[in-house]
Amino acid sequence: MHELALANEICAIVERTVEAEHGGRMLTAVTVVAVEVGVRSNVEPDNLQFCLDALLSTPPFGRGVAQLISVAGDDLRVAWFELDEENALHEVAS
Repeated sequence: MHELALANEICAIVERTVEAEHGGRMLTAVTVVAVEVGVRSNVEPDNLQFCLDALLSTPPFGRGVAQLISVAGDDLRVAWFELDEENALHEVAS
């Protein structure tokens, strides 16, 4: 349950950033969300991966996946995300 709450917040961070920088229609263009997970963060990586993949593959996203990066310490942060802008523009136009 803890990882689902974290996954929801990670998706909310990505959603706010994409909407601010590219507009809400670009959420379907999110293909990868990279998250740094500290080895002492008290997060179960497999559970977080599962939750993120489930959320990123459904609206408002649609085809994203998570990429977890193990790091030292207790950090948990969105490192970066990737947009497929070319295909998203095509989807919006059609």
